[in-house]
Amino acid sequence: MKTLTDQVTEKVDQLLVVLDRDAAHIKQCLTDLNKLRACLVKRDSEALTGLLEAIRLRADDYGSNELRRQAIRRELASLLGVAPEQLNLSVLASRVGADAAVALQQRRQRLVELTGLLRKEYQNTALLLRHFEKLNRSLLDVIFGRGRRGSLVYDSTGRAKPQAGENLMNLHI
Repeated sequence: MKTLTDQVTEKVDQLLVVLDRDAAHIKQCLTDLNKLRACLVKRDSEALTGLLEAIRLRADDYGSNELRRQAIRRELASLLGVAPEQLNLSVLASRVGADAAVALQQRRQRLVELTGLLRKEYQNTALLLRHFEKLNRSLLDVIFGRGRRGSLVYDSTGRAKPQAGENLMNLHI
């Protein structure tokens, strides 16, 4: 029969594997965001479609890793007599041996750094998308003559009427 210490050590080892997979997933997300921005800038819709499909396929794998992490957390909390919502890596590190504590703190630090990078890259991608949105809206305004001030012509009944030849495209039939 395993002692409590052996059971906790086994679960911590399992958790370390899951945390390493979390770190690998975040690194992949960083790579995906860089590829996404490159596809957008190059206007490569085929590569973008492939990238989005690959991201969708990896989402299921990450979901199973998330479930595994939560299950290990519940098991460790039960073994340590702590409420699952109270158990985080810092609390766990304070309740295990020195080697396991160091490994947990290293994983925690790596995840904190990677999530900080991910947050920054996400913001950069969101900024690029907003820039493209504004550019597309401006182009559509020029093409269809929307948003122009002071260039209206009124007919004899007083209705505003667009001037012929001013827009790149006339939508009036």
